Amino acid sequence: MGDVVSITIGRSKENDIVIADNTVSRKHAIAEVHYYDDILLIDQDSSNGTFQNDNRIKRVKISAGDDIRFGDFTINNTTFFDDLYRLYKDRKSNFYREYDFMLEQFNVYQQKLDKLQETPKGPLFIKLGLILIFILLFVFFYDQIDHKYLYPMIIGMSALTFISGLFSGSRGKRNREIAKLKVSYERVLRCPKCKTSFNNMHLIMVEDLHQCPNTQCNAKFRP
Repeated sequence: MGDVVSITIGRSKENDIVIADNTVSRKHAIAEVHYYDDILLIDQDSSNGTFQNDNRIKRVKISAGDDIRFGDFTINNTTFFDDLYRLYKDRKSNFYREYDFMLEQFNVYQQKLDKLQETPKGPLFIKLGLILIFILLFVFFYDQIDHKYLYPMIIGMSALTFISGLFSGSRGKRNREIAKLKVSYERVLRCPKCKTSFNNMHLIMVEDLHQCPNTQCNAKFRP
């Protein structure tokens, strides 16, 4: 069960959201936030009413697409819902759902990162195969090899080994791809409350978190 945060709305400066309009009561309404997409607006017996899409309401679920009016004052939806989300996030400590979503993203990120950091095995097998062939030729056919071809064979084998290494991709290119990946996930792989970054942590470490590692943050990720 998540935290439920009650946010007061009215003309009085004691409210969380203050509306300086004479048709708005001092304690006009309460927004009861259960989650970002689950918000109840409750009128507090205001003098001039609370309205959703021009219908006077007592208690109703609202969304950002509604036209909401307190008395004669029509709110700016963007500002109003931004304030609701900010106050909700600041006051609650249960971030189980946000953490589960972040873990899903982290799992995808970790798979991509592991793939980029993995050393390609193909070029390694080619190198080992060439070295093995050279050793076998040297051991079993040394007497049959014209020595004037020995050094060219060594040079040729070294060149083939070097060329096979080119197919592994440059380390600089891999590092650039890793940096791009980290930047693309930077905004997601954070504490949903204080925004402490988890970008440099491994998935295994993040999965074991029960709360935000930032001691100044009270966000809980697990019961």
